[in-house]
Amino acid sequence: MEEKYKPNPEAFWQITFPLILGSALIIALGVWVIVAAITGSDIRQYADTSAILVLIPFILLTLIPVALTSLLAYGLIKLNQILPKYTQQGIKFVTQVADTIQKIADKIVEPAFRVESFWASLRTLFRR
Repeated sequence: MEEKYKPNPEAFWQITFPLILGSALIIALGVWVIVAAITGSDIRQYADTSAILVLIPFILLTLIPVALTSLLAYGLIKLNQILPKYTQQGIKFVTQVADTIQKIADKIVEPAFRVESFWASLRTLFRR
């Protein structure tokens, strides 16, 4: 047999009460706007104020990407100022390493070239 759902006693304060309170506030606001319109009050000021209050969260949320983009641009400018000096040092280092490797490779291969050169000169000499 299926048990029936027993609502939690706190469900009223967590669900029902905020629902009733929010609905009452919306109805009160509607009644206030209607009364203000009938009596001829200046609703324009209230409309402008409410528009500003609605737009504030969106403005604050758009400031985050703008700030991040600004920081990225600032970082790239600073990196562009610093990078050429270190790039030049890196190129000098890599060139020195390449020259050293080339000299070592030439010294390693030199005996084999001498032997090959000797045999090539002997072949040329005996052909004539």
